[in-house]
Order: sequence, then structure tokens, then C-alpha cells
Amino acid sequence: MEGGNDHADDMDVDQQQEGDDTNKQAEHPPAAVAAVTSGDDDENDEEVDEEQIEEYQEMLESLGAHPDKLKINSLSMVAEDFSASAKMAKALYETIRKPLISLSVPKENKLPLVYVVDSLLKNVRGKFIPLIESDAKTWMPVVFEQMSEEQRAKLRKVWDTWRVCKLFSEQNWEDMGICFVEADGVVEAQRSEAEAKARAVGIGRKADGSLDVSSELRRQMQLLLDEAQSEGVDELDKVSLERLAEINPELLAEIKSAAQEIVASGGGGSGGGSGSADKASGGGAKNGRWSPKVASANFTETRPDEIIARAADWDRLKLDHLEKAHKSISNLQLHVRVGCTEQRQYASEEEFQEQMGVLVSASAGARYLTTMLEALKTQEESKDSADADA
Repeated sequence: MEGGNDHADDMDVDQQQEGDDTNKQAEHPPAAVAAVTSGDDDENDEEVDEEQIEEYQEMLESLGAHPDKLKINSLSMVAEDFSASAKMAKALYETIRKPLISLSVPKENKLPLVYVVDSLLKNVRGKFIPLIESDAKTWMPVVFEQMSEEQRAKLRKVWDTWRVCKLFSEQNWEDMGICFVEADGVVEAQRSEAEAKARAVGIGRKADGSLDVSSELRRQMQLLLDEAQSEGVDELDKVSLERLAEINPELLAEIKSAAQEIVASGGGGSGGGSGSADKASGGGAKNGRWSPKVASANFTETRPDEIIARAADWDRLKLDHLEKAHKSISNLQLHVRVGCTEQRQYASEEEFQEQMGVLVSASAGARYLTTMLEALKTQEESKDSADADA
């Protein structure tokens, strides 16, 4: 068989959110499917081989959540033997269609089935093209609703290739993808609303979509956002400044205001400060940092004189410990993000558990260092305040 599955490099599927049963009519093939085959059925048409259908179903079930190229090619080769038979083509297609729209079939199994349909269209053709052309508009939105954003993007990519390959009429192709058009409309409306709110609080965008702020102000805003997300926020849930402008422009406006005050006061070092969280709780800017109005009483000096003298020797080296620590925290957080998102195969369950343990330790270490830095900054500012009063 010529060709092959066009999505061999794009066949990773992740289990995601629950599907929404919004297209009950897709549970039964429309009359158009029967019409496609009824006109071709005659005495010479090959009868349905039930044993062959059962074997084909077993092959589909073995595909599972992983869109294996060899298995998809094998399914296409079997279908190719019956591509001229209206009855067998319909029976094989309905064998694929049933799990494709079934809500009892795991969501992660849907995309591999779509790839099988795609392979039938491009590599087998025959009776399968009119069958799918008349029916895809009924199951496409059902499958779409059950998929994650990542899976939907891959489903859309398949749909787009059908137009490029000119498999269907333009109108039928558009009808199949109405779910994508509607989703685009929702996203665009949400984006327009968010941008309007952002502009209302004085936050614009550049032509490339990034925030229209100076590099220095952006750097300080990023530091404050990183600090705001350092506690109680999962690494995978952290957002960028641009994303924050879409989901919470009011909070971004607060961060911008705090960053502007820090920059104007001559601060803005890598150590950042106690950020917008302190501002919201009544903090104020001091030496480029945000600090609470009431200093903690937990950091009274208790070290012996010789230890204090030894620490003074280190102070004379003029090392920026806050900057070094901030870089270490950022590196730890980066490793956690990469480790949690990269796709890799593990030799065993033990190896997987060990890797997860390392990532958890790195995340906890970064959080612990952040907490220590905040305590040190509070202690330093409390000491400066006491010295000024004296």
C-alpha cells in the first residue's frame, strides 16, 4: 500500500478532561450513510464477512491510546481489500465509528481512531470517501468535545489536510469543521474582552502580542509575578505576563503599579521584593523592595560575637547572595517544569518513581529557598529600620 499515516510524528495522546454528550444524533449513522451504500448494493456486491469484521474490531481495540503507525497501516491494508465493496466498506467504517463516538470508550483512544479514518481516506479511498463525507459532520463535534486542547489541535490538523487533499466538496468539508469555527469564535470573544479590560487599566500590546512596557519595567513585573506564584501554585499552572493580561488584567495592573514604584525608587534588583502580595496587604516600597509595615519579631540576633565577626568577613566580599539564590531557585523551577512536561519512556516503574521523587525534591527545595529569602529580606529591612531609628 502506498503512502502511510501522515501523522506518525504527531501521534502522542494525553488523557484530559471529561467529554460533553452534546451530539446524541451521532450515536446512529445518518440516513445519508445508508443512502451511499444502497445505490451501490447489487447482487454482485460482496456480502459482509462477520468473522473479518470481528477480527478488524480486535485490531482496533489493540490500538488503544497509542496511534502506532504499523497498526494503522495494517488496518488500512485490510480495509483496502474491501474498498470496492459497498457493504464491507460500510461495515468496517461503522466498526471504527462506534468506539469513536462512544462515551464509554476512554478519551485518549479517540485520536488514534481518527488517524485510522484519515488513513482510509488518503491511502484506501474507494467507497470510504463518500461514506465519511456524508457522516463526519455528525461525529466530529462529538469527538471534539471529548478532547483536550492539545488533542483538538491535532484533530483540526487532520481536518485541514482533508481540504488540502481535496477529498470532499468545500461545503461538506466546512460542515465537518463547524465545531472548530465555533470554538474560534469563543476564544476570539474572550481575547477581545480581556484586551479591552487590559487597555482599560492602562496595559497595551505590541504588534507581536507582548506587553507594551519597557524592558526594565517588564523585568521587574516578571520578578513580582514569579514571586507571587512561588507559593501555592503548581509549576504547570504558572502563567506568563501575557497570559495574566488575558485571565486577570486587574491583577496585572497591580503588578505593573508595584513594579513602576520600585523602578522609580531606584530599586529593581534581581532579588525583587515581597511583591504585589505585600502591596495588597498594606506594604510599602523601600529601597526598591516591598516590605510589610510591621516587621516580624522572630529574627532577633542570637549568634555569639565570634560567629558575627566571621560573618562580617563574608560581608566584606560584597557578594549578592539574593541574586545568586534567585538564579538557583529559577534553575530549580526550570528543571521541574521541563521534567514534568517532557515526553520520555521509562525503563521501569521504579525509574519513573525515582524521577518523580527528584522533581518533587527540586520543587520543594525551590520553595524552601524562596521562603528563606523572604525571611532574610524581612530581617535585613527590620535591621535597617532599627539602625535608622537609632
